[in-house]
Amino acid sequence: MLYAHDGEMLGGNTAFAHFGSYQNVDGEIIAKLRTRRHSASPYHRSLVSSDQVTIRMRGRAEGQRYRFAGDVVEDLGSVFRAVMTPLGNDDVPPPGTVGDCGIVSGLYSIDIRMLDGIAGGHTGVMLLHDGRILGGDAFFYHLGAYASANGRWKGEFVNQEYTRPSASIRCSAVTTWASAFPAAATPRAPKLRRPRWPASAASAWPPR
Repeated sequence: MLYAHDGEMLGGNTAFAHFGSYQNVDGEIIAKLRTRRHSASPYHRSLVSSDQVTIRMRGRAEGQRYRFAGDVVEDLGSVFRAVMTPLGNDDVPPPGTVGDCGIVSGLYSIDIRMLDGIAGGHTGVMLLHDGRILGGDAFFYHLGAYASANGRWKGEFVNQEYTRPSASIRCSAVTTWASAFPAAATPRAPKLRRPRWPASAASAWPPR
């Protein structure tokens, strides 16, 4: 999952977060991303040589999609291909209200644990921005809204599947939660405005 707007890219999946930037040069999108592991699970392995690498990408729009090619700087000779597809931008609900001492806008790692006796859980990334929730993992994306003030926040989002491997659990659900957070909550990314094209990605190709 990637959030791209105004020259910045933020996103991630079940195990890794992505931070980067892009520019449009005569209709060509040129981007650079850094990866960072956010899940300690040994079952989520990197496809490249390290948990922290730099990815370079170039691509162009083809209808509603963006096709890219690129490489991993640290892996000599590596080649990636990627297709970025907009997801649910028209379904983003109205934002909630963020008051004094509300949670800071930014990219967060999430670790979900079931509280109803079911042995289950999951990890992913969540972008909180001025009352809106965007995020996801390797199989699902979610869109929602939250309200926050006085060291607490409450949110609700709709979870939708966007990849359909045989091992995934297919579902669509509305999730609601409330939480307290430390007064000195630290964001993992700068504040951003509403996205123009959230997208799925698994990327790259050698740059020119």
